[in-house]
Amino acid sequence: MFIQMAERLLDSVGGFFVMLLLARFYFQYLRVSLQNPLGGFVLALTDWFILPLRRVMPRWGRVDFASLLAAGVVHALCLVLLGLMSGASFSVFSWPALLMLSALDLLRSSVHLLVFALLLQAVLSWTQPFSSMATVLNALVGPLLRPIQRVIPLIGNIDLSPLVLLVLLQLLLIPLAHIRLLIAMSF
Repeated sequence: MFIQMAERLLDSVGGFFVMLLLARFYFQYLRVSLQNPLGGFVLALTDWFILPLRRVMPRWGRVDFASLLAAGVVHALCLVLLGLMSGASFSVFSWPALLMLSALDLLRSSVHLLVFALLLQAVLSWTQPFSSMATVLNALVGPLLRPIQRVIPLIGNIDLSPLVLLVLLQLLLIPLAHIRLLIAMSF
């Protein structure tokens, strides 16, 4: 029982921190202003980890390798700790499989982050379309919505592109889950 509680706590805290690191990566890649409550929150919780890494891994253009690498390392560490908690020995781990699993999970987490941002953006578009949070979310999901909006016009003044993108993201998660299972089986 206590091991399950510790596993759940590690998975929750580690997953939340990985999401924050990924959000930081995407904010910087998409040049989203961090001068808003969400940006300040992400910076406040990740600066202590990212700023020392930046001395070794500077940004390259819009790509913040420090945030991306940190997300991968934290996730891989969580996978190892979860494996050790469930009784696996440290020598049992297949390190290439662990790296592939971590990279695939970062991709899956990115899709989940986009789904969350898309749902939140849709709700805010009905309630507070001009809030600072809506601006951040529009910057995150806008590059993915624009190509869909070119193909699917407004129907009765309603934009169905978020719904189409949501379905596409959900469909993307299916093969990613199968690939993850194949890699985990070799792990």
